Amino acid sequence: MGHKVTSSMNDKVMDGLTINELWDALTILPKKSCLGEDGLPPSFYIKHWDIFKEQLCYAYQVILKTRQMHKNL
Repeated sequence: MGHKVTSSMNDKVMDGLTINELWDALTILPKKSCLGEDGLPPSFYIKHWDIFKEQLCYAYQVILKTRQMHKNL
């Protein structure tokens, strides 16, 4: 039988994402893949982490809470 997301796992995700968790997720991605809507690879965000970390964390918090990606993020 496959793995299943439990209620407690879902609650933890919905509680939000810390800057450290976002960093950990970002640094395990292949550095030149996963181009997003902005066309920038993970290596761009890693290189400029000190500039973007708060904004990225905020954007992901909004996306998790609203389940929508707003254009003004």
